[in-house]
Amino acid sequence: MKKLIGILLGLSVLLTQPLSAEDLSIEKIIIATDLLKIKETQLVEVLVRNNTKKDRSLYCKLVVTLPNRNIVTFANKRFLAKAQTNTSVIIPYPIDAKGFGDYSLGARLYSLSDKPLVTAAKSQSKYFYALDPAIRKTPPKRRRGRMSKAEIAEEASTNMKKKMKREPVVFDPPDLKFVSLGLLSTSVLRGETTHVRIAVKNDGGDIAQNAEINLRWFFSQRPRRKIHFIAEKIPIISPGETKMIELPFTIPANEQPGKYSILAKVDEGEHITEIDENNNEKVSDEQLVFGDIAMVFPENNYSFAEDGLFKFEWRSKKYNQFKVQISSDPTFTDESVYFEMPKEEKWTPSFTLNPMRGEMPTLALSMMDENEIDHLFWRIVAKDSTGKTTESQARKFYITVKGR
Repeated sequence: MKKLIGILLGLSVLLTQPLSAEDLSIEKIIIATDLLKIKETQLVEVLVRNNTKKDRSLYCKLVVTLPNRNIVTFANKRFLAKAQTNTSVIIPYPIDAKGFGDYSLGARLYSLSDKPLVTAAKSQSKYFYALDPAIRKTPPKRRRGRMSKAEIAEEASTNMKKKMKREPVVFDPPDLKFVSLGLLSTSVLRGETTHVRIAVKNDGGDIAQNAEINLRWFFSQRPRRKIHFIAEKIPIISPGETKMIELPFTIPANEQPGKYSILAKVDEGEHITEIDENNNEKVSDEQLVFGDIAMVFPENNYSFAEDGLFKFEWRSKKYNQFKVQISSDPTFTDESVYFEMPKEEKWTPSFTLNPMRGEMPTLALSMMDENEIDHLFWRIVAKDSTGKTTESQARKFYITVKGR
C-alpha cells in the first residue's frame, strides 16, 4: 500500500508540474514604431513558441514601464499556442492624451487560471517615445533604461531649444474582407430560424474600428429583391486578425418556398479608408432551402459506406405521411430512373427511414452502375391528411464501394 501511495504521489507531481522555459517561451517582441504621438496606438506583436506536443490556451499581457517610471500590466489577450510552432499575438496599446515620454514594453504569459508562466527577458524589451506636439516638436535622443536627474534636466533644457519638423508615422490602411459566409443549417421550415456564421479578416496594416456588417437575404429566382435583416458592428479588428460572428436569420413564413442566399457587406457606407474598397461583399457559400420539408440527413454530398448504416432523416410540421425517393436524375422527372421507400402505396409517418439491404445499397448501386455515375440524389415526397402532396428539394449523396 505504501508503495502504491508513493507511485500515485509521484504521478500527481508529474501531472501538475508547471511548464518550463523549454516548453514555452517568448521568442521576441516587435513594435510598429519607436516614435508616435499621444492619442495614437502602438501595435505590439509578441511571438510565442510552444515546444510541447499539445495546443495550449494562454493569456498574454504587456508589462509597460510608463514615462513616470511606474510599471503596469496591460491587456489580457487570450490565444491558442499551437503545438511545436510559433504563434503571433498582436496587442494594440493606446497612448493616453497626457502620456508623453519614453516607454518600455515587456510581455508575460499566464495560464487560463491567471498563473504566471513565462516572462520575457529584459533584453527583449522594446522602447519607444510618445510625442506631444504641444510640448515639443522632436523626440529626445534614443535611450534605454532610466535617466538620471541630471539627464532629465539636460533633456528638458534641450527640448526648449530644438525646433525640427518630422513627418508623422503612417501605417498602411486596414483592408476588410470576408473569409467565409456560411449557414449553420441549409434546410429549414417556414418560420424557423437558422444562423449565419461570418468570418471577417483585416488584411491591412492598421486597426479598423466600428466596422459595420449588413446582411440581406434574397430568393434565388428574384436576386434583385434583397431584404435587409440585420446590421452588426465590430468594435475593433487588428491587422491580421479574423473575427468570427454568428447571427440569427429568419425568412418570414409567408415567403415563397425555394432556395435563398445571403449577401453580406462590410463598411457599406465607406466610413473606413481601406487598401482595397472592392472586396467588401460576399454571397453565402451555400443556399438555404426554405419550405415545408426540412432535410436533415444525409447532408449534401455525404458519402455512405457500402457496408455501413443507411439512414434518411427529415422534418415537417405541415405534412404527416412520407416517402423517400432515390434517383440518378436530380429533377426526378423520369419515373423509370428512381425508386421509392416505402414501396408502392405504402407511406411512413416517421421522420426517419432505415432502408432494407435490398433497397440500399443493392438497388442504389445497380442504378449507379446502369447510369455509369458515382452518385445519386434523394428527396422526400410528403402527403397531408387531405391527400395533398409536395416534394422537397433534391440532395446529392455517394456510396463508397469496398475494394474500389
